[in-house]
Amino acid sequence: MLIRGLKVPLLCEFCFSSCVASWEAYKEIHPSLGLPSSNLEASDPFHLTSFALALLLAFRLDASYSRYMEARSLWGDVVCDARNLMRQAQGCCENEESLQLLLRWTSAFCKVLMWHVREHCDLQSELKDVLLPSEVEALLQQEQHKPNFVLSVLTQIVHSMPAAEGQKLALDATLTKFQKAVATCERMVKTPIPRSYTRHTSRFLVIWLAFLPFTLWRACHWAMVPAAVLIAFLLLGVEEIGVQIEEPFGILPLENLCDIVHSNAKEMLSTRHQVEQIVQNSSTSRPQPVPQMHGNGSHH
Repeated sequence: MLIRGLKVPLLCEFCFSSCVASWEAYKEIHPSLGLPSSNLEASDPFHLTSFALALLLAFRLDASYSRYMEARSLWGDVVCDARNLMRQAQGCCENEESLQLLLRWTSAFCKVLMWHVREHCDLQSELKDVLLPSEVEALLQQEQHKPNFVLSVLTQIVHSMPAAEGQKLALDATLTKFQKAVATCERMVKTPIPRSYTRHTSRFLVIWLAFLPFTLWRACHWAMVPAAVLIAFLLLGVEEIGVQIEEPFGILPLENLCDIVHSNAKEMLSTRHQVEQIVQNSSTSRPQPVPQMHGNGSHH
């Protein structure tokens, strides 16, 4: 994917370098014509600007990578909070129907948040295996803020549960973390790296690469064509990586994270009775002697 995005600029660098090399070779074959040389004699300005270009590319990549890691950490917290919400609900809710409802809409929240931060995502196909058809239809009819709608449904489910007030407050605190995650995602989507900084770095790089062949002929001759293309690939690749990870929600495996939450929800439902049976058997069985731990050292 990286090479595919660099085809055009690399082809331009190859053609331009070939033209410079052809001119210099023709001039050397016909010295009597007195053709002007395209080779740059004074290369100090070129070397001085190399340091500035390196700093620009480094800052560009560092800023993009910081956004990428923030997004990954954010979605890691979303998955963790979803598991906590489902675990807490499993422990305090004895109503099977209410628990299933909360688990379904918790999985749906992750899917809706993924749709909310991506440009191209079919929400209906993502939700068809998570919610009931009537629930999917009700959610799709909401034209405003779908993550808030899902959180409102989850809040109503929590407050209608037959659980203690303290347990409901704990569940509501987890929903508040979901709300903060939505706000952070929206901040990252709506506040990209300043476009002027990105454009200036790209223009600087293009101009620098355009002058590169004029400095390599004396040292490399025809080898300067592949050398210029290789250098262009390395530098343009750094910039392209920065462009790709600048919008992290498009390249992060959010589908896998959402599927993990959905799989955890189904697993909790299928193992709930086994967990309750283990606790009941432990409380009704005869007390057994607890094995004592003995150290390996001898006592004197």
